Amino acid sequence: MIAERRGYCPDCQKHVLYRRTTPNHILHLILSVITAGLWLPVWIMVCCVQKPFRCPNCGHAISHVWILVGLLGVVIVGMGALHLWINYSVIR
Repeated sequence: MIAERRGYCPDCQKHVLYRRTTPNHILHLILSVITAGLWLPVWIMVCCVQKPFRCPNCGHAISHVWILVGLLGVVIVGMGALHLWINYSVIR
């Protein structure tokens, strides 16, 4: 499977559609069912260690740091919203 993301390539000096391969989740699900869950750690590792997005023209890779920072931001905002929801529902 292929994931795509738009971005600016500093090497090509233009906006391009970055691409990367993603895990085949159906295959990993079937393997997890067949092995009674023994394949789950492998599936988790494959999902955690993904290849970077690359420019199709020159191969320039987007840094994982900014993707991780964005994910961390989403987690923090989600936890804050959950905290407010729990506190608001307890007060009522």
